[in-house]
Amino acid sequence: DSATPAWNNVIEGQINLKNAVNKKINFTDKATGKEYKLNEKHAVLIVRPRGWHLDEAHFLVDNEKCSGGIFDFAIYFYHNAKKLLQNGTGPYFYLPKMESHLEARLWNDVFTEAQKKLGIKHGTIKATVLIETILASFEMDEILFELKDHIVGLNCGRWDYIFSYIKKFKNFKDFLLPDRSIVKMTSHFLRSYSLLLIKTCHRRGAHAMGGMAAQIPIKDNETLNQKAMDAVKQDKLREANDGHDGTWVAHPGLVKIAKNVFDEKMPQANQVNKIPSNIKIEAPILITASGAFILNEKVGWRRWTAVICGFIGVLIVIDPNNLKFGFAFIYPLIAAIFITQRDTITRKFLNQYDSLQIVFITSLSVTVFFGFGMFLNYKPINLEIFIYIFLSAFFVTLGYYFSVLTIKTANISTTSPFRYTIIIFGIILGYFVFNEIPALNMILGSLIIISSGIFIILRQKKIGIIK
Repeated sequence: DSATPAWNNVIEGQINLKNAVNKKINFTDKATGKEYKLNEKHAVLIVRPRGWHLDEAHFLVDNEKCSGGIFDFAIYFYHNAKKLLQNGTGPYFYLPKMESHLEARLWNDVFTEAQKKLGIKHGTIKATVLIETILASFEMDEILFELKDHIVGLNCGRWDYIFSYIKKFKNFKDFLLPDRSIVKMTSHFLRSYSLLLIKTCHRRGAHAMGGMAAQIPIKDNETLNQKAMDAVKQDKLREANDGHDGTWVAHPGLVKIAKNVFDEKMPQANQVNKIPSNIKIEAPILITASGAFILNEKVGWRRWTAVICGFIGVLIVIDPNNLKFGFAFIYPLIAAIFITQRDTITRKFLNQYDSLQIVFITSLSVTVFFGFGMFLNYKPINLEIFIYIFLSAFFVTLGYYFSVLTIKTANISTTSPFRYTIIIFGIILGYFVFNEIPALNMILGSLIIISSGIFIILRQKKIGIIK
């Protein structure tokens, strides 16, 4: 964006790229005598070609202007690809301005043909796609698919994403935005888009890169400089905690701040295994149905209404409009079905056994059935990770023990609505652990969830099921 695509700039830029690949680039400022050159160890070179909307008027193909993006890519790839591979790196690209998966498909065709022409193995080219348009945010799955042999990740845009939003919805008064200084990544529509990008990428095994911190160091005002640096740190903390695998900044002086945050929050190479989870909202309804139809528990219309109201509260909290349907929804549904069967079996056949005995046999069974499976894709873990896994197992076991106690002492159709409280605990933890301020929909949904649970208690008390 910062390079004017005049012919001299374009060609001199390509010369600089070639010199950089061959480690011959340098510059001496004649006024100060200061010399600039590459260190032995330097950042990986990633080239950003122009978007599909720009032409290169100085280069004709069949007497027609060439695509600016294809020109930028082809010149760089032809002159540098093999040298890059000799240097132990590769031809890496950063693709901007896309609005459709069809544009991603076109880039994939260009990559495939270019590799074939130079006799370079298919898939050698790697690309990161910048999601900076409102239309592309609805086609992230499709973009990943079209570039599946070359894609490494998606990157959140910021200012251009806001511009795209304004451009597409300029005629709708409900989409009017305030001054851009107020529109930050914590704004609902931007936060929703960044979380969806993380979820989409990680579900497909791709990297989710955070957006650019636009602040730059302010040399002559320490107060303003500190304020800017604090803003960068908070921005990168949000990204790292959300699950981004990396980020980028507008100025080299900000690299240390961003790197320190990610080194602390992401000591491993990436967070691809961290997928924003969908809470098992189906379980209470399935368990209530199981209690009614399998265990012959009496479930009246009031209790069904309370369960469904709890479900509506959950939908208000998670706001499905911001999510895409896919396996991330199917898996929780399958999990809910199995949880229902577990609770039903525990209630019907295991009620006479001690709760600790049930928990112990269950844990042992899990070890037997799934313990050997870990060797299929075993990776060594350090002591810190082992402790976290141990703590996770401890809390899961403790939770299951109390779940068994609950099932043994009350009808499962009675207790099922209280499973919705996982949403409330999630919001509380988000606030105190990750400094996430709950939105209005979360507060409203939580109140509905709590109300459905209180209603169940009062109703069961009235008809004598509980005392």
